[in-house]
Amino acid sequence: MSDPFAALHQTLFASPLCIDIILRGQPVRAFVDRNVEMLGDYGQVIARRTMIEIPSTSLPAQGDTVIIDGVSHALDVLSSDDGHVSRWIVRLET
Repeated sequence: MSDPFAALHQTLFASPLCIDIILRGQPVRAFVDRNVEMLGDYGQVIARRTMIEIPSTSLPAQGDTVIIDGVSHALDVLSSDDGHVSRWIVRLET
């Protein structure tokens, strides 16, 4: 039995809303969300972060370097992974 979500995610990552990033020297399609608000205990904005969504088949790992628009970032915190898509908070590499 085929996985209907696999076909859905293939279509999503082929959309023009995705951009090419570089993960471990290989191009990968990704959704990039900039200025995502991180909320505190009382709903106040405590920070803004960049988040990316990449296919789980790319086997991303914490600390991996990704190049987004020519700028190096590190995969910092895994926010979620449903087996198809990994959502990561990234930080600028210094």
